[in-house]
Amino acid sequence: MAENLFQGLPPPSNRPPQPSVSEQSSEATKKESSPVPAPAPILKSALKREKPPPEPQNDAAVAAPQKRLRFKTTVDASETQVIEAMQKITSHIKNPAKFSKASKLAMQLIQAGSVKQGTSDYFFAILETAMSSPTACTDPSLRADYHALFSAAQDVSDCLSKKQKNQLTTWTIRAVVANDLYTDDSFVVCTLVLVGITNIMLKYRY
Repeated sequence: MAENLFQGLPPPSNRPPQPSVSEQSSEATKKESSPVPAPAPILKSALKREKPPPEPQNDAAVAAPQKRLRFKTTVDASETQVIEAMQKITSHIKNPAKFSKASKLAMQLIQAGSVKQGTSDYFFAILETAMSSPTACTDPSLRADYHALFSAAQDVSDCLSKKQKNQLTTWTIRAVVANDLYTDDSFVVCTLVLVGITNIMLKYRY
């Protein structure tokens, strides 16, 4: 009978066999070479700052209208409203800084048909106040506005008295004809002079 080679030795344990030195080094190399996982991206929503809530507006500031030089010039305005508008325009038109806007409002009254027999005196007061300065009508910054206003005034000259018409003619020469002469075109100058002489001859013919 063959002799048992393992006789006298302790029974084998259940522990798994330990890896060799070469196997351990290869495992360590794999761990070192494995890439480090990238950090999770930060969501953009986390970086966004919440917008502050809009500030509450003052109801009084919203409701308060801005003050502007505006008058009722439509055809449905009463005669009293038209007269009040003309008086306001008269108080503003003497101010060179407000002349441009006031003159346009006066022309709106003409276009709306608001200049009539009952309001013609108040409209004439606008023209009279505008011409209170002897040099304002030829001011380079106001020249075009004077020209437009007194040109438009010719459309309502029939509502004026005879004395007022004569005065309007004098003002028109200063505010319209004189401003037209601010040109280097000799043909325009000769034409205006001829027209002016003709109008004077027709006016004083009888």
